[in-house]
Amino acid sequence: MSYAGMDQRSMHTLDTLSQDIRQCRALTNFTTTRVTFLDYDNKALTFTFEKGALVRLKSGSAPKILLKDCVAGEFAMFQRSPIAGGFDYFAVKDPALCKAIEVRWTCSRKPAATSPLTTESMQSARIVMRMK
Repeated sequence: MSYAGMDQRSMHTLDTLSQDIRQCRALTNFTTTRVTFLDYDNKALTFTFEKGALVRLKSGSAPKILLKDCVAGEFAMFQRSPIAGGFDYFAVKDPALCKAIEVRWTCSRKPAATSPLTTESMQSARIVMRMK
């Protein structure tokens, strides 16, 4: 897969994450590699970085791999109050206070045995839960 293909896959994943997280009611569990939300339909919705992939799991549905070939991936959580004089939010440690989730990842793939690695620069986004 080329750099352009990896970038396109990352953009599609980011679109999916944004759409899903924006309509969640609350963050119920958090680690830097796994987040679980209460979705708009009161079902658990989990995103996790595991074994080089970003996986989406919704209660009652089969797991869906959103992104492969992840060499790094993590989540961070923030509250709703912005820092004065800027566009940044305060980091929080309690999921009950979380209003925004930041997600970051880097992907790398070797298209053929003799090819060099195709590495994508880190993707990052901060997504606000609209229904909270």
